[in-house]
Amino acid sequence: MAEAQMMLKSIFFDAIIYCVNDVSDNTCEKVSELKVVARKTPILMLTGVSHFPIAVEALKHGADTYVVKETASGMMLSDCLNVLVSRKYDYINRFSTTGVFPSKGAKAQGSYAGSL
Repeated sequence: MAEAQMMLKSIFFDAIIYCVNDVSDNTCEKVSELKVVARKTPILMLTGVSHFPIAVEALKHGADTYVVKETASGMMLSDCLNVLVSRKYDYINRFSTTGVFPSKGAKAQGSYAGSL
């Protein structure tokens, strides 16, 4: 995780795919850590575990969407990433003209709220 955090500080990424085979107690904490380092970078959490409470917790901790590997086709992942990246750039363009971005924890408005 430390190596990933260093990379996120120095290299620009359109999105993060956080692949988790076995969801543990600290999985959501790791999502929070990624979000702190890469605040405006969307996170797609890809996991082998289909467990609704964990999905909700991952979203609360900063994941932008939660996808179960069993149900994910290549096209579905591509579509998810396209939506996440489009939202990111729409968000940046929307607020870059004013130079004022919402503070952390502020509610997003319109199509920017929620997940896929």
